[in-house]
Amino acid sequence: MTGGTGWPVLVARGVHTGISPLLMPHPVIEAEQIGRAMEAVQGGTPDGTTRVARISWLPGDWTLLSRTSPALDRHGRQVRDRGSRPVLVSEGLLVSGVTNPCTLAPDAQAALADTTRRAYLQFLSDERRYPAPAPSEPLPLHATRFDHETAPAEPDTPWFLPSRWFRPSAQPYPEPTTILLLTLQGTPKP
Repeated sequence: MTGGTGWPVLVARGVHTGISPLLMPHPVIEAEQIGRAMEAVQGGTPDGTTRVARISWLPGDWTLLSRTSPALDRHGRQVRDRGSRPVLVSEGLLVSGVTNPCTLAPDAQAALADTTRRAYLQFLSDERRYPAPAPSEPLPLHATRFDHETAPAEPDTPWFLPSRWFRPSAQPYPEPTTILLLTLQGTPKP
């Protein structure tokens, strides 16, 4: 099965500055929907749990995988603002051409984390001169279709819970729920 294209999204606060859009997909910038993208990517709880949501404010089929977690500096320490409050970052991947619940394979998670970490560290080095928002580079993705009950579990890799489509529960699902596993194009498929 073919996949879509994913664009990294990053919204964060700095030590000295307020909340800023640091990385935004070109389609979001072009559609002048930066405010909506910021709101959508920041919608999660600050525990690192990933959310999956369909996006209706861009034309076409779009899905956003996003999570909010503590910001870390170059040494892996929690970033704090001038008032000693913990700083949070909200990162995500806006995926075109996907309407099913989906999750990221470890290679795609690593590429997203690398991109957002580099952007955040560059922002921290000179907050006032960071070009906000910087356009993000697209990641070509491959999608493999699984049923919810047969999707492979990756050790130490949190699955994204597509709560918009179904509620995780202990009850058996009345019918299999299709999940797409998104990997970077060119990597071996599971």
